[in-house]
Amino acid sequence: MTDTEIEEALHELEIEEQLDKRKDSISKVINTVIITDEHKVISDINFGDDKNIVTQKLKQFVKKSERTKFKNYDGKYPFIGDYEFSDYYFDDRYYNNKLYYLIIKGRNIDYDKYKTELRSQLESIKSVIELKYGKPSLNKGLPKMYDIDEEYYYTAYSWRLGAKKIDILIDEEGVDYRVDLRIYQPEILNKVSEERKAKEKETVESAKEVF
Repeated sequence: MTDTEIEEALHELEIEEQLDKRKDSISKVINTVIITDEHKVISDINFGDDKNIVTQKLKQFVKKSERTKFKNYDGKYPFIGDYEFSDYYFDDRYYNNKLYYLIIKGRNIDYDKYKTELRSQLESIKSVIELKYGKPSLNKGLPKMYDIDEEYYYTAYSWRLGAKKIDILIDEEGVDYRVDLRIYQPEILNKVSEERKAKEKETVESAKEVF
């Protein structure tokens, strides 16, 4: 190798080392954020909050998130970045009176805007979460319309963050579609599911004594 080639090779190695260090630094920052935020749901709402506190905090969260949507129009709508969500309907669930599950509903979008407005809403909320927590562990993106079952959510993106999980969902409702945001504790969700199954089995077992 000539001196020039050696210098170029060394320079490339330096660049690679710098990139590796930068990636490692970013990874450490994200891991620190995950540890800090694993008990946070959204805004100042936390897992473990009771129903009354969550109801109050959701109202405050909606109020803080509102902004005008159109020029020369006074009406305000709640947004996370450019993602628009419902200001009146949330799916919040509790275990022993402690919040473990929350779905934020996106605005309804007509089926003929599936590939335009719905895609835009999906990518808008994804970019916000990705900016803070990095690439999603599940990265499926927008499905074909016929791949969505009206009775089930389609999970487009997902992040596992310690004891917390964030899913971006596509939901179908008649001729409308929505991008929903689900934030929950998987272990508690599984526990609730197992307890419900055990209760159902117990009910069936006791009912058979009637015959």
